[in-house]
Amino acid sequence: NGGENFGIYRDGKLLAVEARNEITDNDTIFFHLQNLKQQPYQFRFAPIAVSSNATAYLVDKFLNSQTPVSLTDSSIIDFSVTPELGSAAADRFMIVFKLMSIVPVTFIDISATRTSEQSSIVKWQTANELNVQQYLVERSNDGRHFISIGSTSMVSNNGSNAAYEFPD
Repeated sequence: NGGENFGIYRDGKLLAVEARNEITDNDTIFFHLQNLKQQPYQFRFAPIAVSSNATAYLVDKFLNSQTPVSLTDSSIIDFSVTPELGSAAADRFMIVFKLMSIVPVTFIDISATRTSEQSSIVKWQTANELNVQQYLVERSNDGRHFISIGSTSMVSNNGSNAAYEFPD
């Protein structure tokens, strides 16, 4: 039709509905958007009978971002089409699934304390560290989009307990 269009792009075909097998690691749903206007939009995802052994992320190639999508409850994700090149690209969005695996560590405690007007310290304690390379520390202003602010090397990594802290 000549209006706004949304579909799923699979094997060279545009689909309105798609039946899928069990989710696999890096399984992807490619979306196809067409004839969008320069205005705000919302994705509303309402999962039904989706594997609880997976996580999902909406990948926005225009903003170069990944936003978590709940597989147990509704998710609403805002986006805008602007005059910028790529903002209305038909292949701008996709959902990527990741299968969850057992984390090789147990977190005993995590806390963050403000130490001054411009500074905080993040502390955490772990148990059973095995095969962990490092911890990446990230920050978010909205709880949805995160940026890395640093990393820490391992203290034990031999199955014992360890304590860490990171200034922010």
